[in-house]
Order: sequence, then structure tokens, then C-alpha cells
Amino acid sequence: AVASFGGQPLTGLQLTGDSLITITVPAGLLVNPDLSVLTITNPDGQAIGYRLPITLGAPGAINLTGVSPVTTTATGNAFTATLTGTGFAGAVRVFLGGSTLTVTSTSDTQIRVLIPGNQLTGTYAVQVANPTGVVSNSLMLTINPSIDPTIAVAINGVDPREILEFVGTSNFVINGVNFAQGATVRLGSVQLVVTSVTANRIVATLPNTFARGLYNLSVTNPNGSVGFQDYFIGTTSVANEPLAGIRVYPNPVAESVSVEANLERAAKVVISVTNSLGQRVMVVEQQAAAGFYSRSLNINSLPTGAYMVEITDGTRRSVEKIIKN
Repeated sequence: AVASFGGQPLTGLQLTGDSLITITVPAGLLVNPDLSVLTITNPDGQAIGYRLPITLGAPGAINLTGVSPVTTTATGNAFTATLTGTGFAGAVRVFLGGSTLTVTSTSDTQIRVLIPGNQLTGTYAVQVANPTGVVSNSLMLTINPSIDPTIAVAINGVDPREILEFVGTSNFVINGVNFAQGATVRLGSVQLVVTSVTANRIVATLPNTFARGLYNLSVTNPNGSVGFQDYFIGTTSVANEPLAGIRVYPNPVAESVSVEANLERAAKVVISVTNSLGQRVMVVEQQAAAGFYSRSLNINSLPTGAYMVEITDGTRRSVEKIIKN
């Protein structure tokens, strides 16, 4: 294995087994307050990094106790952050990931700084330095990338594809596009615990409290963009094959929408209407004979907007989007 610190190669590594490595960092790389990255790379190219804050001066002389906001989303505009603590003195300097920020006001216990709008997104160490060179401890500030509200969230698939039998809690992996940090996940009316989020993958925990049935799965970004998909628990799935002769009209619609289909057999037909937040706002169930099926839904009381109308006979289903004027 080889190592680097702040992009500078290091020598004299001592490896003990496969779980302990001793690294010496030259003093010349520790002269400025910074948040340098220590990287270890194996011969096969696998690498891991660790962000290591560098603190100068007498430790504990300045105590940084809070940063507000702790997490924010990049908008392209500069914003103000407030630091609280003790031991601030004189013309203090404030560093964000090693870069100097503009101080707009200061007191013994509070500092306000301006963070530029072009600041790179990521997690950064915030530190305060007094004119004497004494530097505070580090606190972390996370700037999440913004998501264009015109870009839609979409769920492309879920792993497992369905759950037929619970064995304790389950990891629930949602694959899709345009997921953002802070996204929330709901299955039906239950908000799931999210353990990790990337732009294309969300991992959540699914409790074993759900009854058998078909649920609406939704992912909602902090900007309000929503993606959704149906999910089956404790039952065999409805085939992806659509119903024959499906027709949902008129579209756009003001008061009543008609749903038509051809049923291969007698079955219980379930029609559900879901809004853009992934909430089911109407469900109609009806026993129907084989052959032509038609049902009118009065949606006059629903707010204007986009809705998904799903019809299923238990073995097939179709989903159509409508606009309510």
C-alpha cells in the first residue's frame, strides 16, 4: 500500500497485518489550518480516504460549540453562517475546509461569516483562528448539491422486488434518478428510516408491520419533487402485463373521469387515484364480470394538478396519468 496526505506522497509506511498501518506526516505539511485528505491505496487500486483537520496553537484555547446551519443546499447564492463558542478574540479568521471566509460580525461568543455561492458542495471543517495563531476545534458543515425542480425524481426499481414473507426488518433499496440528500421515503402512509442516499440509490429500513397488500412507494426530495411506484407485500405481484382495452378519459378532466378495460375473467377491480405527493386520494373496489368494464369517478373535489389512475384485476394492471383542471 501507498499513502498520500493533501495530495503529497508519503514514505516510511509500517503495515501490521491487514488492519493497522502507521504513517508519518512531515511537519512541513502541517503548517496551515486545513482539512487535508489522508489517502491509502492498495496495489490493486482500491483506495480509502480520511479527512484530517489540522489544528495549530494551544488546544482548547478556543472552543467552537455550534455552526448554524449545519446542513444546507447549494443555491448559487451566498449565505450567512453563524458560529458560536468561547474564546473568540480580536480580528478572528474563519476557515471552511482550509479556505478563508469573510467575517461580517464578531463578539466574544458569536461570529457571523459569509459563505460564497460558488462554494463546492460537500462536507467541510469549520475552524476559527485568533490573531495569536491559536486555532479552535473543528465542526462540520455540509452543503448538499441543489436539484433543479424541473427535473423529475423517478423510481426505476426496488430490491427486493416484492416481499412475500417478513423475517425481521428488511433493507429496502430503491434505484432511480435525481434523488437528493434529505429525501424522504414513504410506503403507504408510513415514513421509512433512510440510512443512505445517493443520486441513484436510496437504502431504507422496512419494518415488519405491514399487512398483505399493494402499497404506494414514494420518494420526495426536499424541493418537493416526487417519484412513486407500487410495491407488493405478502402477496404475489400483479403482472407487468397491462389490462386489455384500457382507456382513461377525458384528459385533461374537470369533474368526472371514466375508466374502461376488458376483463379476461370475473374479478375484483380496484381503481386508485394517487396525487403528485404519492398519496392515495381515492380508492374504488368493485366485483365485475368478465368482458367490458366501465366506471366513472367523480374527482371534482380534488385540487388541480397531476394524478395517476391505476386499475387492476388482481393479475394485470395499468396506470395512466391525468391532469385535473
